[in-house]
Amino acid sequence: MDNVRDLLQNKQVMMINIADNILITRADFEEWEELKKSKVGNWWNSLAEFCEHAPVSPNVMADILKMPELRVQIELTRTNPNGWVEYATGKGTSWYFKESKAREWLENDYAKWRLFYLERYKGKHFQNK
Repeated sequence: MDNVRDLLQNKQVMMINIADNILITRADFEEWEELKKSKVGNWWNSLAEFCEHAPVSPNVMADILKMPELRVQIELTRTNPNGWVEYATGKGTSWYFKESKAREWLENDYAKWRLFYLERYKGKHFQNK
């Protein structure tokens, strides 16, 4: 113990509380940095805000956006950095939409996905979830 005191005398020591930190691999950190870069721009912070620009109610839009065929294309993930939707993870959490891509989707692709939804799911998909 005296050796430690001798080493630390007149030295500045930084203590790190490990419980407040999470250790991750460099690869995971780099992936996280890339995802963070892709989030640059304006974001809508709720499904309601997104639906202010859409021609349907939030309930119907949620059903459309939850379709597995569409979700795989638009969800922002490690494997899909070009996605533009971050889905709510639980009750009371928000959806996030990258504004520029969401507007583009509403203008160019919404009608075909709405038709797909009506034909495939007859308007009843995900209603009880």
